[in-house]
Amino acid sequence: FPHAPRTLKTNTMRSNIFLFCIVFVINLGGSSSEAKEWWKRDGEDSSYPAVATAVLSEESTAFQEMDVLSASRLKSTRNQKNVKVEFLVHNQPEFEMIRGLDGVKDMRLDQDLTMNFLTRNAPSELNKMYAKEQNFSTIDGFPCYRDLSASFQLMDQLASNFTDLVSVLDIGDSYLKTQGDGGHDIKVLKITNKNVLLSAEKANLVLMFGLHPRELAPPELGMRLAETLVNGYGVDAEITSILDRTEVHLILQANPDARALVEGDLSTFQRKNLHQVGQRPCIIGQIGVDLNRNFPFMWGRRGASASPCAETYRGEEAASEPETRSIVDYLESVFPESQRKEDPEGNDLFVPYSRNNTGIFLDTHSYGNLIIWPWSFQNRESKNDLEMEAWARKITSFNDYTLAGPKTAGYLFEASGVSDDFGYGKLGVVSGALEIGTDFYQDCETFENTIVPDNIPMYLYL
Repeated sequence: FPHAPRTLKTNTMRSNIFLFCIVFVINLGGSSSEAKEWWKRDGEDSSYPAVATAVLSEESTAFQEMDVLSASRLKSTRNQKNVKVEFLVHNQPEFEMIRGLDGVKDMRLDQDLTMNFLTRNAPSELNKMYAKEQNFSTIDGFPCYRDLSASFQLMDQLASNFTDLVSVLDIGDSYLKTQGDGGHDIKVLKITNKNVLLSAEKANLVLMFGLHPRELAPPELGMRLAETLVNGYGVDAEITSILDRTEVHLILQANPDARALVEGDLSTFQRKNLHQVGQRPCIIGQIGVDLNRNFPFMWGRRGASASPCAETYRGEEAASEPETRSIVDYLESVFPESQRKEDPEGNDLFVPYSRNNTGIFLDTHSYGNLIIWPWSFQNRESKNDLEMEAWARKITSFNDYTLAGPKTAGYLFEASGVSDDFGYGKLGVVSGALEIGTDFYQDCETFENTIVPDNIPMYLYL
């Protein structure tokens, strides 16, 4: 699941940041007075993620303050349903804050889980096998993933080489750019045969990647899809038909400021954008707003935090962030206004949308091997659940992912202000969130041999 905290760092670290000797001297079940040190590297004070476990009541709101990695339901008692969670903590104050939340029991750091997490997310020797012979820069230690600058370079290159198929659209600015502090454009790679049919006559498929920057694999997967489409046009009958009849919109880097931070310092595990809300930096957690709690549909409900340093901080208001506003405005321009409801969050909330509505929106994250569909803000089926679950099941026929929609065994906890609820609830299109792979910093072997071949055909099916 995509989360992870830490006070903002700006120093660049070596590619082998995780291949270090760790001293762990905390009594795993002990009190704070017994916690003499945190994770260290080369004798330097430095907050590295540790994995903790706790038992929560199913109704606890502590979920929204935690950076959850996994959750599993425990055997219920007569009066209580409990969930065991594994989650990241980044320093001692954060550990103590979470331990003091209502409904948190049996909380402890787990050395074995921590070592496993850091090892799995470290660059490996196998990654070197998958280095690409290409004129693009890649993320240090992960040669299968082109970096932020290379993703923008690819967009421009495809637009130049495939003028009848590809357009690059600037749809807005990142937070830092709005502040005059560097920053980036939010861009869309639009792919369709410009010479066949009018835009109004074509279906629309919008795929988003990189909303949480610590998830390395999704933007590269989007780039591989773009290359598959343009190189297959006129060669592959299915791809040719898709681009003749469909406009494919790829938001490859939805959170570029924070992506640049992560690529320069993998130890940050930055999830949010770089908007520091308030006057002081975070002692607990990270600065920024979780863009996937900031969408203007059922914003500010359970599963999103009001604390600016929490990993699921929702922002000061719905669509408060320039990245979110840019994406929302673009989605509203793509999908027909005529198929929306008058009061989607009120009287029309549980009125089904017409089966004649067109358009698909899919937000790709990592990790978990899950397909999620609305509702996420509450564990309740929408009035179009049969159609959306059928769509999700078709996706799983390609990648064998777990169904994680409402009222399924894979549904774990509520999350409000999320992109897929906005796509369906506000715009009336089939929407979902895909969780690919098994790690934030997915190894290249798994990416090349499993994620790419399992999911490119799935995207083409959409």
